[in-house]
Formats: sequence, structure tokens, C-alpha cells
Amino acid sequence: SGFNFGTFYQALERHRADTIALTGMRLGGIPWGGEAPADGGHGSGGWACLTARSSQNTGSGTGPSIDQFIARKLFEQGQAPNANAPVFRVGPGSGAWQSYYEAAGTPVPHLVSPMAAFTRMFANVSGTTNTAQTAALLRKRRSILDTAWGDCRSGLTSLPAAGRAQLDYHCSRIRELEQTLMAPPVMTVCAPPQAEAMAVSSLDVNDPNNYPALTTYFFKLMETAFVCDVTRVASLSFGTPAARFNMPWLNLPTRDFGDGISGSDHHTYSHGALPDELARFVGWYATQVSAFLDRLKAPQPDGSRLLDDTLVYWTGEIGNTWPSGASGALHDVGDHTMFVFGSMRGAFRSGRHLRFSTTNWIGGQSAQARLEAVNHHQLLVSLIQAMGVTGVNQFGDPNGGSGPLARMA
Repeated sequence: SGFNFGTFYQALERHRADTIALTGMRLGGIPWGGEAPADGGHGSGGWACLTARSSQNTGSGTGPSIDQFIARKLFEQGQAPNANAPVFRVGPGSGAWQSYYEAAGTPVPHLVSPMAAFTRMFANVSGTTNTAQTAALLRKRRSILDTAWGDCRSGLTSLPAAGRAQLDYHCSRIRELEQTLMAPPVMTVCAPPQAEAMAVSSLDVNDPNNYPALTTYFFKLMETAFVCDVTRVASLSFGTPAARFNMPWLNLPTRDFGDGISGSDHHTYSHGALPDELARFVGWYATQVSAFLDRLKAPQPDGSRLLDDTLVYWTGEIGNTWPSGASGALHDVGDHTMFVFGSMRGAFRSGRHLRFSTTNWIGGQSAQARLEAVNHHQLLVSLIQAMGVTGVNQFGDPNGGSGPLARMA
């Protein structure tokens, strides 16, 4: 529990109590499958990070990604309004390499247009208030206060005069609090972010200068979609695997590492031993994720928090990014940093760093790599089960092991 977020993930510090950081994770699938070790970069990592499968030389994912799998299973169980999970994207796409799949060889179309995304999510939803819910909540709160007031008054006779005066003052404050609930404001339970959609509707989604505003908007869209219960699962992707995700506000110089790897973008910098510069890229992502967690932790009108019933899983296609000294130049599918935020009402013990062991690829180590990849398979099973999916004890490649990750509990 005494872990250090380092320079890469410092923005997550305020969410320490809700964080499970997993490092040294090897992506699932059959490690290397029929693919050569040289293919263990953005392509293989992109297919594997959410599907726990290799491409089996098909050039595509060979099974559903975890977001689509959970959404469909919950729908089949009658616990979700639809069978698909929307995937929002900020930043460029990179062609064939994808991470989100409905099924083998069937990538999920990304929503990149703010208005198209708004229409997709809220075309049949209007801002509503639930007066029955409001009334039930007020009755519950008044009942609690009535009980507290009764308990308070019952203790008055057993106290000396000075104590009675202090307790009587406390009892009066309880009664006043109850009376303030007699005429409460109307509680909005679903307010589609139409104004926010209009504010960013004219932005050029291909202009990197607009990425911060678009990210804020899509995270707001996801939060509201959960409140309005138009989906139970949603994803946001910063580009696609190997995409040239630029952050001009970092003012980093153009680098040239040969073999066509040149630019000032995150992908280019991941090819160099430049941990301080990489920390600025990853730090920006962490800042955005942290702001999304702030949204999920904000009190709702009924006093609840979305994060209490929500899991956030953050991962990527290449590893070597913890805590701040590794370059990521190996583009390995091992030594990954992953995050899970939220305990799902105690299903997981958060506020911890779970360290696992991985080996860099050396000829003849495929058996060891396969053992290490079991952790990823089991992590995804843990997330699936915590989300309420029943009857599932294995995810990803059938040879990837089964059961949940015991260290999460």
C-alpha cells in the first residue's frame, strides 16, 4: 500500500484509495502465438490488451474485447439496456491495428464526432426528473432523522442540567435539518449534455490542439450515459495502436530515430530512451483519467457516487512505462502497467500496487511467457465477474488459464 506513483502517474495520487496499480503484467493470448517475437509491439499489443488473444497471423483480433464481452453478457442476462458498448476516440486512427472487437475479425467502429456521439447515446433521451425517486429518498432521510431525533430526546432526562442544555441544542439542530427537507429542490436524474456537445461540435477532431476539449467532452458523455442508464459499459481510446498522438502543448522537439520513426508525437518518443519526455505524454493521459475519476466520485443527488458501482480499467498496447525510468523502446507485450479504479463495493481491495514478474523475450522463453500471461487472463476474469456477469470463468485465448486473479481480492 506504500507505493509511489512516480512521475508518469502523479496525477492519480488523489485517487490512491481507489486505485489498484498492476505492474510487470504480460499481455494475454498465447504469447507470440504463431507470430515471431518481432511482432510483439503495437500490433500484437493492440490486439491483446483488451482481448487477451494474439492475432494468429490474421492481422486482426481473434475474439471480443472485454468491454464488448461484458456489455453483451449483461444484456443477455437482462441487466443492460443494449448489447454493445460505445467506443469513443480522441486522436488519429492507424489503419488495421485495432483494440476493440465485437468478435473475431470484427472491429468496433469508433465514435469521433462529438455530435454523432451525442446523437448515438441520447437520441431517445430527454432531461427527466424522477419525482417518485425523490419522494422515496426524502421519506428515507426524514425517517432517519426522526429516529436520530427520538434517540436524542430520550437521553435528556438522564443528564445533569448543563448536559441537558447541550444535548437539547443538538436535538434542535436535528429537527431543523429535518424541516429543511420539507420543500426540496427538484432533483434531476438524467441531463444529456447537449450544451457541451454544441460547444465542441465545430472543433476539428483531427487538430491535436482540440484533443483536451474533446477528451473532457467524451468523459462527460460517458458519465452522463451511466447516469441515464443508456449503457452499462463504455470505452475511450487515445488514438489507436501506433497512432501518432501529438500533444503540441508539450512543445517537444521533433526526433528522428530512423526507419521512418520521426516526429514530436508519443509514438515517436516511445522509440527512444527518453523517460522524462515520455513522462510528459503519459502524465497528460493520467491527468485526463484522474479528472474522469473526479466525475465518478462526485456525489449524485441521492448522495451516491457512480464510482461505488463502476470499474475503470486503463491499459495500453506496449509496456515498459513504470515508474519513470523505462523507455518503452522494447515495445514488449510484457512488463505492462495497468490500472483498475474502484472496488465494486468491496469485491477488490483498492489502494494497492500489485507487482508481477515478467521476462524480456529471449529465445526459448515462450513457456515462461505463457505462464506470466495467465495473470492478465485472470485479471480480466476478475473484472468480468465483478461487473455481475455470471457463468464465466475464462476469457481470451482458451489456453490462457482460468479463474479470477486471487491477488485482487
